[in-house]
Amino acid sequence: MKVFDWNKAAKLIVKYKIQNAYAAIDGMEETKIQIFKGGKLFIDTSNITNLKHEILNPILKYGNESIYCYVNYSRHPDWSYMQWPLSAIHIVKHLCL
Repeated sequence: MKVFDWNKAAKLIVKYKIQNAYAAIDGMEETKIQIFKGGKLFIDTSNITNLKHEILNPILKYGNESIYCYVNYSRHPDWSYMQWPLSAIHIVKHLCL
């Protein structure tokens, strides 16, 4: 089982100075949720989705780019839903300074 890797997403957002980003399951447009908006962390509480899948890959989308962005579910079962974990929030805040 693959789950969206919030820490990798945070590092990529900072590295590429991404202003708007989305998390999704590749090939499943209905799972796409905005996670970064206007250069800031974003949580859309009206659109909670499951970001894990047995076969398809979770991805980070920004602009016209899509990057595989997942980790094994057994390592982070609490990362299944659209919610920035504290570790990823720390990465964004620390590296953006």
